[in-house]
Amino acid sequence: MSNIPPNTRKTRDSNKNAHPGLLHLAGSQTRRSAAEVQAERATKAAMAAQKKADATAKARRVAEIEVQARKTQAYAKKHGNNPDSPARPLYSAIVKSEL
Repeated sequence: MSNIPPNTRKTRDSNKNAHPGLLHLAGSQTRRSAAEVQAERATKAAMAAQKKADATAKARRVAEIEVQARKTQAYAKKHGNNPDSPARPLYSAIVKSEL
């Protein structure tokens, strides 16, 4: 029996005053009442509805801009070669007259 090593287990100095159960108790929360849970759910539902309404309004605005862009492109394609405004002088003509 002389082959058995002596008990060499020791508590670390940093663990001498530690209380493991206190760590678990520090993070625990009390249960919420049914009214608090219901109020939180109602708030989240209202926020989700507002977010959905905002997304719908943004999509509608983008669609309006796209329709306006298509109208502008169609007008430019139709009247592009025959503009309603008078023609502008060429840049080279302006530069030559200043010299």
